[in-house]
Amino acid sequence: MSGSVSNRFVAIGHVVNDTAPEDHLGGGVAYSAVAARRLGYEAHIITKCPPNHRYVAELKQMGVNVHPLPTRRDAVTSFDNTYDGSGRRKQHVAELQESISLADLPSFPQEVLTDAIVLVAPVVGEVDVNLYPALARSRMLAVTPQGYFRKIDSDGTVLQQKWEGFEDALRHARVTVFSDEDVAIVSEKPDEVLETIGKVCPLVALTLGPVGVLIYEGGKSIHVGAFLLDDEEINDLTGAGDTFAAALITEVARGIGSKAAAVSAAFFAALKIAAKGRGIDTIPTLDDVEQFRTTNQQRVQGFLREQNVPEVSLFSQTE
Repeated sequence: MSGSVSNRFVAIGHVVNDTAPEDHLGGGVAYSAVAARRLGYEAHIITKCPPNHRYVAELKQMGVNVHPLPTRRDAVTSFDNTYDGSGRRKQHVAELQESISLADLPSFPQEVLTDAIVLVAPVVGEVDVNLYPALARSRMLAVTPQGYFRKIDSDGTVLQQKWEGFEDALRHARVTVFSDEDVAIVSEKPDEVLETIGKVCPLVALTLGPVGVLIYEGGKSIHVGAFLLDDEEINDLTGAGDTFAAALITEVARGIGSKAAAVSAAFFAALKIAAKGRGIDTIPTLDDVEQFRTTNQQRVQGFLREQNVPEVSLFSQTE
């Protein structure tokens, strides 16, 4: 990293307690901040949670600084996830922390936001979009808007909803990363959604799971393939999208072209999916990237040839 440019990464949203199969740390901010830290960034999370919560200490052990905003609730947002026979997830909110609103802005650590890469990563739409203009004054604002496509029913069940007025919010962002599931809620024509957002946000990425990712920039879309894994290599998909987003955003922020950044991010997310373990523990480090490249040279080089990008693009430290 260049010494003249801040390498600070700040994720904003709820830290989450996932209850299955047992309580463990989750949420987009946790996955993305830890991914950024393992890519060599100074990582921070701005959230609402009890300052002495065990997940604050757990994140600190992983090198992530947590900045809890004032709250009256002595719990973190908690998800109970169950799966049916076809693997479809049903989510239930057992605990819900307060939203992060414009009124909280004076409590934000301004020195952390200065010249930072800022990622808004809500899980249930908890980050007020009225914060975006202030956050956009940082080095770069990015959004993973999955949480805005969710609402909570009266019994705590998480339901999908359309996100109305997203164009007005996303005009403040430099990068937006959607999933195909998000876009399907808005429209049956993902290309139209990409074009609509692309008119206000310079770079839009639509993740397509094992199919790869569509990048929309400058009025054009390009496809970047996934780094394909064998069935026996697939271990843990949880948080792969957030891991991809953190890698893509940080690569773009340091001046890497969007296609090469997406290739690096797809590779990084695949290593997370294939790693042994569970959850955040499976997010790779740069050493893991280098080790995999060394021991799987032909496979990695074949992937890069397919995407028509040079090998040096995989998290090269050359500015």
